[in-house]
Amino acid sequence: MARQIVLPFEKWSGAGNDFLLVHARDLLAASARPALTRRLCARRTGIGADGLIVLRASTRAAEYRNADGRRAAFCGNGARCVGARLLQDAAVEEV
Repeated sequence: MARQIVLPFEKWSGAGNDFLLVHARDLLAASARPALTRRLCARRTGIGADGLIVLRASTRAAEYRNADGRRAAFCGNGARCVGARLLQDAAVEEV
């Protein structure tokens, strides 16, 4: 029987692209991320997304991966989603 894991995620959309946002603390080793990204982003068999964004609180950085698992240096629409997510966190902290 296949082992199942629970991976908390959020799905965000930015200007027509959709992304899965996950926290680095919830992921397996970095070497497993390309395969995991391909499985999660698959439209027919996974959750479906244009990419996976790994949020790291310790460095205040984000790692972007295309749906095929390759790392990308920058993604404008993905950055839009991360910015909106950070603003949402800031608004909650003010209340």
